[in-house]
Amino acid sequence: LPYRRGLTPPVPGGMPRLFAAFPLPDAARAFVEGVRERLRGVLRGVRWIPPEHWHLTAKFFGEVPPDRLEAAARITERAAARAGRLVVSLAAPGGFPDAARARVVWVGLDGVPAPMRSAAALLDRAAPLLGVPREGRPYVPHVTLGRVTRGRLAVPSAGRSPPSDPFRLPELVLYESRRGPGGVRHIPRAIVPLA
Repeated sequence: LPYRRGLTPPVPGGMPRLFAAFPLPDAARAFVEGVRERLRGVLRGVRWIPPEHWHLTAKFFGEVPPDRLEAAARITERAAARAGRLVVSLAAPGGFPDAARARVVWVGLDGVPAPMRSAAALLDRAAPLLGVPREGRPYVPHVTLGRVTRGRLAVPSAGRSPPSDPFRLPELVLYESRRGPGGVRHIPRAIVPLA
């Protein structure tokens, strides 16, 4: 059975903001840090995301009614089973809506395994069961590095620099994004190891 933890009570009077994501192992985090430091030297006007918030998003659900938290955990478990054992590599930086006029700066994958796409598709199809809409956009797994504070920026590509060494994603986690006095915290609500 999957290991689960963190199904803590939601904030009283509020709806928890949930997302499912693959945390990064240490070697991958070191690669991301190197990319971020190179970009910091050339990009101005970016609010950089703290390293403790780096992950590969599988699905952002948004606000979910508290009575559907257990259903969200079960859906995350099914998606993790669909993903199975995932080995991936990180690649060059990019941006949303695109690298030439980015409002979000990110690092993507050097190819997306079919089981990872399948797990993300399952999460997206299940979103209406949690009272939230489907995404309606192609799945682009990425690690968000920063958000442009004003206007848009062109994100320089790493060119022909090699991708990271392959690494195994250890688990799929259902997180609650909770805003507080110290900023945003990502609280694990369910942790499911990948086979």
